[in-house]
Amino acid sequence: MVAYVTVIDVVSLQNPALPLEHTTDIFSTMANLCRCMIEDPEINQKFEKPTTVMFVLRVMVGAIILYDHVHPAGAFYRKSNIDIKSSIKLLKDHPSSSVETLLNA
Repeated sequence: MVAYVTVIDVVSLQNPALPLEHTTDIFSTMANLCRCMIEDPEINQKFEKPTTVMFVLRVMVGAIILYDHVHPAGAFYRKSNIDIKSSIKLLKDHPSSSVETLLNA
């Protein structure tokens, strides 16, 4: 919640000339990049620690949540810039038990 309030403060209050689309584009790009990093076996095998994969998944979920709060239509809108179906499938198919908390975030 603190991150959401901070983003709104920076975008709306401190930088009113900054278009909201720039902020949502950053969040959607981060979420999609994180998903692609985990889905691509060539990139995924370069992670030396399993905790790195969990970190990338957390960043993906955080970017989706922030996008959902900041974008007027939200992240689950059909025409959203985030591939939500693939992101949720990635989380559901991940073997780690700690992914459950990310699905409930």
